[in-house]
Amino acid sequence: MRSLLISVALLAAYATANGQGDYRYRYWFDGRDDAAVTVSGMAAGVDASMLTDNMHTLYMQVADGQGVWSSPVARLFIKAPTDGGPQLVYWFDRESARRTLTAANGGAALDAADLSEGFHTLQVQALGSSPSAARQAMFMKTLGGDTPCTYWFDNDTRRDTLKGSGQTLIDVARLSDGYHTVQTQIAGSSPSTIHRDMFIKIPQTEGIDSMACLFFVDSVLYRQEHVATHDGIINWTFDATGIAYGLHKAQTMIVTPSGAASSLQESFFLRVASSAEVAAMRCYYSVDGGMHYEQAATTDGRTFHFDVDASSLGDGLHRLLYFLAGDGGLCSNIMSAFFVKTPVGGGAVVQYDYWLNDGYAEPRSVVLAERENPLQLVELLDVDERPIRSKCFHFAVDDGRPMVYAVNDFHIRFYNTYGRAAEDSARFIDTRVSREVTGAFALTDLDGTIASPTPPADSIAWYTVEALAGDSLALRADRECTLHVFSPAGEELYRADGAAAKEFGGCGLGLDGTYYIALHDVTEGDAATVNLEYERFTDGGSGIAGTAADGGAAEPVNVYDSSGRLVRSQVAMGEALNGLPHGVYIIKDKKYLVK
Repeated sequence: MRSLLISVALLAAYATANGQGDYRYRYWFDGRDDAAVTVSGMAAGVDASMLTDNMHTLYMQVADGQGVWSSPVARLFIKAPTDGGPQLVYWFDRESARRTLTAANGGAALDAADLSEGFHTLQVQALGSSPSAARQAMFMKTLGGDTPCTYWFDNDTRRDTLKGSGQTLIDVARLSDGYHTVQTQIAGSSPSTIHRDMFIKIPQTEGIDSMACLFFVDSVLYRQEHVATHDGIINWTFDATGIAYGLHKAQTMIVTPSGAASSLQESFFLRVASSAEVAAMRCYYSVDGGMHYEQAATTDGRTFHFDVDASSLGDGLHRLLYFLAGDGGLCSNIMSAFFVKTPVGGGAVVQYDYWLNDGYAEPRSVVLAERENPLQLVELLDVDERPIRSKCFHFAVDDGRPMVYAVNDFHIRFYNTYGRAAEDSARFIDTRVSREVTGAFALTDLDGTIASPTPPADSIAWYTVEALAGDSLALRADRECTLHVFSPAGEELYRADGAAAKEFGGCGLGLDGTYYIALHDVTEGDAATVNLEYERFTDGGSGIAGTAADGGAAEPVNVYDSSGRLVRSQVAMGEALNGLPHGVYIIKDKKYLVK
């Protein structure tokens, strides 16, 4: 540690000589300036206890009274092992033999007597159970303080001589910032080989009051000015209101007084309106698509309010177009809205029409003697009886009798004072028009097909089936039509329309008694008869009839749909119908219904 304390003492002496009794210095090792330690006082020393036994580099800086740090001073040193520590070995250049480093009086002695004058490489390594990586340093061996050493840069033919002994600073002031090569050689009666090193001269920032800053927008120079520096840091703000609104590419560059330029930094930014620019926008509007826009708006800085002059507009519906615009091309989207100008006295109801079902061509019309606003109907409206329609009827079982009732759609249209209309409708059951279901075809077997006359328009073909709770029923027609299944209580359990009626479908039956099937509105073909195919399953319970087939649940089987198409191949019987859509399927020549 003696060598480190000497370095600190030298710095302290320098500070004292410059009249600074109380000073600060900072130091770090091996280029780790992120772990620099700042110390105050002259006797604090340098703590190297955390370093391994090996060769290291010490960097130090001293701060003056204004807090400006000096340029770093670097020194190589070897931390020698303590008793029982790892052995240090060293070698020069390309030597294969390793020399043992010995420590005496806190220092380390290196034998370089057999080396020639000139530049050499020293390499140091700590041995032990886990040898360290070799660390190396470049040094120059001279025979005396008067041995001349010359140097030059790049391809320059001029030679300069290093003066003094020990560490000597080389002047690079005349070089431009960037990459350079320095070449050194021991002169004398026997010149050494030339040693070359590459280095970078970085721009000088300390002591520079300002640097030129350039800002490009979309590759075009937008702003250039000199900006003050603070410890090498530049904070540059400027007015960007002259930039057009929208997405742009930004590029920045900094140039030192010596002409060294930083790399071009590139990014993207979105120029948006400021609060002040938005508050200064103006609102324009037009009515019914006119090309002339009126200006009218007031704002509190956040919201706009404007009134439309509708005095010259006629009564009725109008379209309003409006948008906001400011300076420099700032503009909002064009927005649209509709409004109604009503006549003086309001839009009261003056007439209403009403009709049933499709009778809109011959409605009943009522003209009010006085305007009603709002309208109040204080008397019942006369509604004619309409026959039962097959596409819209109501089925019920009343006192054990299956009945069909007419269902009608009531429509009403209102007119106001300026001729505009509003319409509404509602559906109701007309119990005055009904008929009992008679002449139904009975489905007496578990499966079969019944041919019946095709029902004409607004007529219904009826079928009945006696079943127990837990049974299931599947059916289909051979032509497109509408099918219903009603329970003994009159509840609709199943309905299929159009092409769906030609596919097997059905439902579970939850009551004992008579179930009713309705077939109507046949829309395919003009045959005199229509065939209804049915399947009734009495296994009950799960909605899948006969899943426990002969052979057991693990037996592999094929599954076909009602048209004979293979649906599943070689699946376990117990899982054959899992997840299939509702319908009838065939397994081992037996039919099964999936609800």
